[in-house]
Amino acid sequence: MRSWWIGIGAVLSMWLGFAQVPQISSLSASSLPRSGRLRILGANFGAASASSYVTIGGVRCWTTRWSDTAITAYVPESLPIGTHPVQVVTSAGASNTVLLQVTARVRQGRVLWRFQADADYIYHRPAVGPDGTLVVHDSRGYVYALSPEGGLKWIHLAGVPYGPPSIGADGTVYVGTGATVKALNPTNGSLRWQFTDTVGGGLWIIAGPTVGPDGNIYVATETASGVGLGVFSLTPAGQLRWSHRGNPPVFDHGSVGVEIVFGPSRAGRPIDQLYVAFDERGTGVSSLYAFRMSGGQQWAVPSGGQSQSVFMQRQCQPAVGPDGTVYITTFSSSAGHQLNAFNPENGAVRWRYTPPVGNDVSAPDVGSDGVIYFAHGLSYLSAVNPNGTLRWSVSDGSILQYPIVSPNNQLIVTGGQPQLGTPGFVRGYSTQNGQLLWQVDLGSENGGNQVLYSRPRFSRDSSVVYFGTTLLGQSSTDPYCYLYAVYTGNWVEGDVDGNGCVDDADLLQVLFAFGCSTGCGSEDVNGDGTVDDADLLMVLFNFGSGC
Repeated sequence: MRSWWIGIGAVLSMWLGFAQVPQISSLSASSLPRSGRLRILGANFGAASASSYVTIGGVRCWTTRWSDTAITAYVPESLPIGTHPVQVVTSAGASNTVLLQVTARVRQGRVLWRFQADADYIYHRPAVGPDGTLVVHDSRGYVYALSPEGGLKWIHLAGVPYGPPSIGADGTVYVGTGATVKALNPTNGSLRWQFTDTVGGGLWIIAGPTVGPDGNIYVATETASGVGLGVFSLTPAGQLRWSHRGNPPVFDHGSVGVEIVFGPSRAGRPIDQLYVAFDERGTGVSSLYAFRMSGGQQWAVPSGGQSQSVFMQRQCQPAVGPDGTVYITTFSSSAGHQLNAFNPENGAVRWRYTPPVGNDVSAPDVGSDGVIYFAHGLSYLSAVNPNGTLRWSVSDGSILQYPIVSPNNQLIVTGGQPQLGTPGFVRGYSTQNGQLLWQVDLGSENGGNQVLYSRPRFSRDSSVVYFGTTLLGQSSTDPYCYLYAVYTGNWVEGDVDGNGCVDDADLLQVLFAFGCSTGCGSEDVNGDGTVDDADLLMVLFNFGSGC
């Protein structure tokens, strides 16, 4: 009888136009770590509004999706470990509560943590702030800021990304969407200011926004049919410093956004120039440009063709060596794939290196000793000396992409797959000889194979590398991807305290935590959520390793 009256009440409420109280039917998980992504399923959630929100343990959550029957929310980082009620609140009232077990993040081998973003992929490189804050901009337009420990600090819906995020010395986050640069407050992600290229109806950002070594922001927007600022610079307060449309006008065929890079115009000078390179297919010769950071174009030269395939390099990304030499990789039907070195004073070609195996080529990256690294031929990783001669080249038949060298010049990190159609991996190689040092397998989940999708970025001390992923072929009903934090140093399984040696200290930590089943830390060696005999045996089996 009671259910009959409830049904009649619901019908009357709809007929009279009254909003119904939200109802939670289920959660996507019964247990999640802090900052974990939670799907809340039910009814009567309505549309997203200022008066609608989710709480876990009474704390408001960041949300990224909101429909009448499903909400995506993130577990607050501030919650204590334990069981907490989940509740949806709208203008119609508060829902029923469903309990969620909140746990601590657990390290999984080299993977210190991974954050689940509510989008199909993270395309652009993450940014790292002066205090270690991580920022990524996902394919749905959400900007996430995380602590170095993987805790979610804030989320801001900025719009679809047109370039990688960048962070200023004061922590301000700069992102690009369409033809607009947005500056976000580092404390809460609120909009500080925005600047839109409206000159003649400016099209979109094709490089940047990138914070330069002088603290100013540098951007390039599309120029076509006489519109757009082209390359320009903004102050940290969002005021236009200068602009130049480029000669020839800057344009990229099918741009996706890259970083602007900086270097000295001559070896030994302070950094005073910035570089961009574009594929002007259909409008002119592909060009590499140099602009003064104080304003004005220094030179532009034909770069040799940039009709890259979409696999290893989706848009031409220059790199600068410690002596100022500018490097790009190119492709042309006449010369094939090449690594090119240009004089920063005048753009003259210093040398061109043609790898013996072509078939696609990645963007280059340069170590502090001037050695250049790039992937080519799908499966080759090569190091080239500053004079254009081959230093070493390695291949085991696996597909490699996006090589990045660490700030301490000890390690090259790449993404890749054993072969197309398989789950991906991330690898660390020695800069000395290309020796494979470690590998992290990304695996499969949500019906798809996970692969690295953004260029990696190291922490300032080189101990951690960060990168975004996608899940190829995943379920379209609940797509997601990850930002990973991977430890790059010497690591041995069973090394609980992270000092590189499995010893008495690790054994004691596991023994003291024995029986833990909630909020367990690194003592949960195998990551199954419980500190038990299996973890103890892993420490004993590896005892003495790395010491």
